[in-house]
Amino acid sequence: LLFTFSNLNLILSHTSRVYALFILLTTASMYFYFSLIDADKKQKWLIALTITNIFLIYSHFLALFVLAIQFFYTLLYNSTRKKILRQYIISTLVLLISYLPYAYTFLIRLTTTVNQNLIPYKSKISDLYLLMTNFCNNWHLLSILLAGIMLLFILFSLIIDREKPKYEIMILGWFIIPYLLMFLISYQLLITIPRYILFLSPGFYLSIMIAIKYLSKNKKIIQIVITSICVGLMIYSFKPNASDGFQSEEAVSIIRKNKSDSTLVYVFPSWTDLIFTYHYNKEIFKDYGNYKKRLNQDNIFLIDCDNDIDTSRLSEVSEVLLLYGWNTF
Repeated sequence: LLFTFSNLNLILSHTSRVYALFILLTTASMYFYFSLIDADKKQKWLIALTITNIFLIYSHFLALFVLAIQFFYTLLYNSTRKKILRQYIISTLVLLISYLPYAYTFLIRLTTTVNQNLIPYKSKISDLYLLMTNFCNNWHLLSILLAGIMLLFILFSLIIDREKPKYEIMILGWFIIPYLLMFLISYQLLITIPRYILFLSPGFYLSIMIAIKYLSKNKKIIQIVITSICVGLMIYSFKPNASDGFQSEEAVSIIRKNKSDSTLVYVFPSWTDLIFTYHYNKEIFKDYGNYKKRLNQDNIFLIDCDNDIDTSRLSEVSEVLLLYGWNTF
């Protein structure tokens, strides 16, 4: 229910991008991984995990975090290492071989992403909390409640309780480990944006439910009360008609109000091109093979970083408009 009434998951499930599929494959991968650990007959789970991870790594580069978690768990826990180390090595080798055709493209995309520094952003420690509010419908009351429940779970299960619940901790790590790693990486490369952390949401919501069960010591009444409060607040803050964050219509409105023949327009990032073009001129949008050329003829250019800006043109225009893909400034 927490997942169902998440504004972020609803919004991005309606886009044509890969994020909904990425969540599905991430969840399936973790399910098959845990099943591989528990099963006596491991062959079918090994095949399911391997195939899913192949689809997963091709769906999004951030799948590396999911694979890293599984690899880390396989080596960390002695019981897990004894049960599945050989099978997981086989699965990983098959995965690596299957990814070879795309490896060069991955390196090129990674280099391009690192070099995209048009709008630099320095992470702050407060972003650890603010980023999590995306899973709580951006409501601070709900965010503080869920964060408090998770912190208490971490405190008692990892520090105080001598009999640490293995699988519960592993599910918590599904959220915590990539979340912290992505936050640290964001000091150099901005990857902590809502749609990029979306694949962590199942781990987050499962961790909350596990924490409630653990902290209540399996007392049903307490579980029902706390769960009802959390789900109730989630439903209350749910906005099924929330904006997807793309403001292409507003961007086009700004262009039409301010653009003249001597105005140069830059739209960042380039992957917002089709959304922008649809609202700017539907005839250009329909001409898919030439839409970028026709935008350029109108002095509108799609860019990914400052190196894409032709500075020699700046002296030829009276003003420049810079439009951010999912916001305008």
